[in-house]
Amino acid sequence: MPMSNLDRTVGPDIRQLPVMPLPALDIIDLPNGCKLKVLNSGSQDVSRLSVVWRYGFLESDSVETLDEMNALMTEGTETMSSAQLADAFEFNGAWVKSESGRHFTMVSVYALNHTVERIWPLVADMIVHPSFPEASRQTIAEKLGSAERLSAMKVQTKANQLCKEMLFGRDSRMARVKTPEAFRAVTRGEILAQHQRIMRSMPFTIYLAGRIDAVLIERAKEFAAAIAPVAYVSEDLIISRISKPERSRTEWKDDPQSLQTAVRIAIPVIERTHPDSNLLRWGIYALGGHFGSRLMSNIREEKGYTYGINAILAHRHEGEYVKISCDCDNRFTGDVLKEIDGEIRRLADDPIGLEELEIVRSSAMSNILEVLDSPFSIMDLYMTYDWSGIDASTYVERQRSLQTATPQEVTRALREHFINAPRLIALAGRQDQSSAE
Repeated sequence: MPMSNLDRTVGPDIRQLPVMPLPALDIIDLPNGCKLKVLNSGSQDVSRLSVVWRYGFLESDSVETLDEMNALMTEGTETMSSAQLADAFEFNGAWVKSESGRHFTMVSVYALNHTVERIWPLVADMIVHPSFPEASRQTIAEKLGSAERLSAMKVQTKANQLCKEMLFGRDSRMARVKTPEAFRAVTRGEILAQHQRIMRSMPFTIYLAGRIDAVLIERAKEFAAAIAPVAYVSEDLIISRISKPERSRTEWKDDPQSLQTAVRIAIPVIERTHPDSNLLRWGIYALGGHFGSRLMSNIREEKGYTYGINAILAHRHEGEYVKISCDCDNRFTGDVLKEIDGEIRRLADDPIGLEELEIVRSSAMSNILEVLDSPFSIMDLYMTYDWSGIDASTYVERQRSLQTATPQEVTRALREHFINAPRLIALAGRQDQSSAE
């Protein structure tokens, strides 16, 4: 359009983004009974190989032991010292990490494709023959314990912990607390036993993403053969189910020295398989899922009580719940709670309209599709689906629901499943200066 005819008072056309599926994976059944899942995508000769075992913090009897095992994985093997491993990875531009989540333990390696021949055998050696040196264990135990001690002093950590206790039960594995003393008490023998139980006894899945060709797939098969477990023991996941409350309740973690209060509100809701689950998701997104949401517009922009507040709908093996999170000055805790309650009530009294839902559609659709930016983020989503027991078709179903949902449907889902649901309110801060009831 010629500049002379440009009308700057008229906004550009807004076009709806199309529904876009996830690129399909190639799934290969390996001779040792494990699986190799491959995503060939991307323009650069880079790849990421991740080995995943279905065993995480909730399955482990000692969270601290699992943390130390992961931290020690790069501290050397029976034939190479930690310095030699680090030099080899650095020289070849590779990066390796071992980590655990609620229901998984994973070793990942990023590498340039032309270095895979040298790097993957080193990672296999790490997995099969880690040395777990005692001197390194003591240093890592002190490091992890110190980090945990500092984290435990923060009101955010205290509120999150209290929220877990209220949501899952104080005796639940989800509510376990890591301590410096427990890190120091872990022995090398316990770490060896944990490693044997996971990486040498359980089946695994390999996720390979990047620019992948037939040569890399063959090398991945060789890698899988090199780390094959000596025994095949499948263990059931340990699920700590959410305890749905019959009424709302509030609990405090008093911190007399704190200038801030951390606010965490958990609201158990319908299961992910419920027909209204996606409709509820878009309602929660309007409430607190983006910068222009109702909670942000009111409590941050208008009132100035907090730098940020959000609401998410969390789907877990353990159950589904809405979590609202923010931090505020102790003086405003009561006001913040009243405003949150008011915004939840307003979802019924001042329901979401078409214009607001269109903003939700645009923002949420962008967030959904950004996962397609790289092969690694795509594979991350596939792994999350696998860990959470979610079918990959959910990705397209969620987009279609977002595009077809009406304001009336979203409001109905909010009224039936959320607005009057009991709330678990966890607060951490200086209680005596708060106006919270």
